[in-house]
Amino acid sequence: MVDYSLGNQSDPLTAELNKLMPIAIQAYLFGYPIVTMELTRMSMTNVAKPEKGKGPMNEFFHLRVFPDDAFTDVVAPNADTLYSIAWLDVSKEPMVLSVPETNGRYYLMPMLCAWTDVFASIGSRSTGDGKGEYVILGPNHKGSVPPGLNPIRSPTALVWIIGRIQCNGRDDFAFVNSLQDKFKLTPLKEYGHKLKEDLDELTGKLKAHKVDPNFDMKTPPVDQVESMDAATFYGVLCELMRLNPPYPEDKPLLDQLRSFGIEPGRVFSFKALDRTKRIALEMGMAKGVEMLREQTKKPVSTPINGWTIMLSLGSYGSNYPVRAYVTKIDLGANKAEDAVYPMTRMDSEGRPLNGKNKYVMHFEKDHLPPVNGFWSLTMYDSRQFFVKNPLNRYALGDRDEMVLNPDGSLDIYVQNSAPGPGKGANWLPAPAEDFNVILRLYWPKPEVLGKIWIPPPIKRVG
Repeated sequence: MVDYSLGNQSDPLTAELNKLMPIAIQAYLFGYPIVTMELTRMSMTNVAKPEKGKGPMNEFFHLRVFPDDAFTDVVAPNADTLYSIAWLDVSKEPMVLSVPETNGRYYLMPMLCAWTDVFASIGSRSTGDGKGEYVILGPNHKGSVPPGLNPIRSPTALVWIIGRIQCNGRDDFAFVNSLQDKFKLTPLKEYGHKLKEDLDELTGKLKAHKVDPNFDMKTPPVDQVESMDAATFYGVLCELMRLNPPYPEDKPLLDQLRSFGIEPGRVFSFKALDRTKRIALEMGMAKGVEMLREQTKKPVSTPINGWTIMLSLGSYGSNYPVRAYVTKIDLGANKAEDAVYPMTRMDSEGRPLNGKNKYVMHFEKDHLPPVNGFWSLTMYDSRQFFVKNPLNRYALGDRDEMVLNPDGSLDIYVQNSAPGPGKGANWLPAPAEDFNVILRLYWPKPEVLGKIWIPPPIKRVG
């Protein structure tokens, strides 16, 4: 049981704050994911047309090459797939997603609601590699669905599609780019239009997307959220809950938050609260920020071989601390059936990973990651972004030309400086300071999901 007490219970203000603080902290952890989603959406859609990894609402925008160390829109990006991303507003009009034949190429189109839960997942594992037509409905949609369309109902008005197509290196960009162009989004009212291509061309010329010139497009969304004051944060939260309803299991907390003026669709007034509640919200917010920062420095569950393995990503229920934690370190995480992300910040002896040291991750011949898709080991700095390095290499995996040992085993060298002759192909460059790595396992086999297979530890050497 966490102790939130502030000290002298005989002081009336302190005694009252001690009662309110647990609720205030929960309020921040509860709201952090949806507010972070909104700032991320604004950062990625505040443009007039698709460009440089951004695009307007209700349209796909494609990352044609791997992100680099300058990419900060989303924490923990990957260098395994090319992204095809879309932010949808289905509050008034459903959207039709058209998926092409991918000719056996692995792809994944997970759909996240405003609360960061994956409510649907289209892709090689779940729906196969053939063509498909899906209509994404808002939470209050009442109309019928045309024949031939597979209905998917979103629990919120906001939908984030984070499409990923397997890419086997820079030489594979052209092929994956051609597949990206075949994924289409169409408003339901325009679906099936006989002159659809002409309509697209016409609307493309006439459509004017509003751009907010005052929105900060440089500061990462996670940093913008942490810099909000309580009045702004809870004002945004109340407005977002108007079209993106909380879950039924959130009712007990919402009943408590109502006394703070926090409820779906309500105009939040920080000034209207009494002094004690204002202080509680401010202190609870500061404590929540501190808790998330501290949590990123240590495993959220008991490590195995130094690795934290979470199999409950993408669906969080009322576990607000875990949902907030995942939002901070890996926003957009998939469900375990599609991908598992073992993560570690420590070596085999429990010491923090740091670029001052050299490490080796050794896979025995028969202990390589068991996946139906593919796997990679990705390097991140302490803020969960890629690390600048002379090779522009951010990950190593089974699609890279790594050199096996004579006995068929595999060593990956994790360090800041080059490992020496004959080892460069197996080098994952690290920063000079603290870092962490994520082992991405796409379409994992049952032994991963059952924690029968565990990644080997990262050992300090030299």
